[in-house]
Amino acid sequence: MRGRVQSTRVDMTVTANKIRSRSNPGCCVCGARGEPLYQRLRDRLLDALGEWNLKKYPDPQCGLVWLDPGPIEDDIGKAYQAYYTHADSDDVRHSRGAKECFRTILNKSWHLFLHATPIYGEYNRLNLMYLDKDKPGWMLEVACCNGRRLAEFRTVGWQAGGLEVDLKAVKTVQQTLWP
Repeated sequence: MRGRVQSTRVDMTVTANKIRSRSNPGCCVCGARGEPLYQRLRDRLLDALGEWNLKKYPDPQCGLVWLDPGPIEDDIGKAYQAYYTHADSDDVRHSRGAKECFRTILNKSWHLFLHATPIYGEYNRLNLMYLDKDKPGWMLEVACCNGRRLAEFRTVGWQAGGLEVDLKAVKTVQQTLWP
């Protein structure tokens, strides 16, 4: 394994409409330089700020994909301002408008389609991470987002808890699932 590639270049342009970033040319596991996979990507679903490049580790045994440049830690929260975990927030709901309405219609149509097909049972098993036939026990979900999956596990008898670093998502869970 090669030494880890460290980069300290940080784009210090700070505005409300920009996420500061740091060059990240190497694999976080072994440090090998990645090959460009996609460039100048924009988040059209959640409207995360900026354009992003994806790199891929060239060894097919690994296949790790990462952002280069990647957001600096202090600005990661800006990428989640319109994330689904914040759907109950008034400021996010108003800012998304038509896109959120369209997404809701698609989601409801998808669920109607699922109920009308044999796929529905498999979809439910997937939501429960194929643990539906296991005896319920204790589980911890790391990065539990809005807690939806935790609530599903609790309804089928699991003792479920979660960890989440996104404070808005935590607040949503506390207000809606465990008031």
